[in-house]
Amino acid sequence: MINLATFSLSLEYYHMHDIGNSLFPEYWLALLTSQIFSITSGFYLFLNFVFITSSLKTSHQFLRFLVTNLFALLFSMLNLKIMIDYFNWDTNIAYLISVVIVQTANYFVQLNFSFKR
Repeated sequence: MINLATFSLSLEYYHMHDIGNSLFPEYWLALLTSQIFSITSGFYLFLNFVFITSSLKTSHQFLRFLVTNLFALLFSMLNLKIMIDYFNWDTNIAYLISVVIVQTANYFVQLNFSFKR
């Protein structure tokens, strides 16, 4: 929910101030902004509440978490590009669908890679 709110508010801000261009559309900038919050809060939550039995060092877990989230970011960027630019979907709906797809896949990657037991 915070992720969607951050995305929507960032998108509105970038749109109001005409920030963005054809190379970096406003929705990509809003995605980057929301990912900053998502990565920092997500690692803490995964580490302390979801995958608490992992025996890997915290620094290794964070590096793996960061790498998988960077791939998730690229996948999200591609999803948004397709849904918004080619299918002309509403930006917030496209983002919400992208989050569901990417985070479902991301959970299993985190389970089997970043926080592996």
